[in-house]
Amino acid sequence: IGLRGARAVGPGSEGLAMRADAFDQTQPIPEDDYEELQALDRAMDLATGLTILVAQCASATHRDLLIAQSRRMRAGGVFEAYIRSDDEGLIDILLDSLPPDATAVYVMGIEDWLRPGASRFVRSLNSTRNHFHQLIHCPIVFWVPSHVVTALMRGAPDFFNTVSGIYVFSRGNTVTRPQIDSFGVRADVLERERELIWLLAEQDATPADRRDDETRAVLLMELGKVYREAGGDAEAEPPL
Repeated sequence: IGLRGARAVGPGSEGLAMRADAFDQTQPIPEDDYEELQALDRAMDLATGLTILVAQCASATHRDLLIAQSRRMRAGGVFEAYIRSDDEGLIDILLDSLPPDATAVYVMGIEDWLRPGASRFVRSLNSTRNHFHQLIHCPIVFWVPSHVVTALMRGAPDFFNTVSGIYVFSRGNTVTRPQIDSFGVRADVLERERELIWLLAEQDATPADRRDDETRAVLLMELGKVYREAGGDAEAEPPL
């Protein structure tokens, strides 16, 4: 049904004792990210009923480390919903499988299949947004990279307007793309490149009569700047 493990993570032996304010030096998580996790944790604690939150993280490996740490910071009841295809609707998944004692829902996996253009999953967030508040009574956290945040903003604007907070995490020490290892290209440059390519693909997927040529030109110029910063002058030449 699109659920990784299809389970709620209940209270373990760690309990509330793991909600320490001190940064855990044994975890491979940058201190800034740990502080961001604490802010996210506080937002979930303060939530009364449904609260929509976004945790922006480019690396799935680093995301999993952050989620593991987040579980240790919480008392339990964290439920993971791993979305496996565009055919699924989040509200249906949660109604089918969400345990009644869940204290938070972590939504993941959208970036594995999402493509530029119309998405049934994203559209369904807009059309079912009112049902979330009626049926779900705990925080929902979308763990997604920046281009999925952009897709949610553009494809489900009414739903995105209900987002209470966005928490931005680094790529951590888990980035393994060859450009970084071989050429020292910064992770933030690569993430910006990915987002610009995504936005250009969305423009190309838009019907010709609705396409914004001025926006496309600006995106191409920005992409050229990114390539120049990364040292790829040849790639920075605009396409014919």
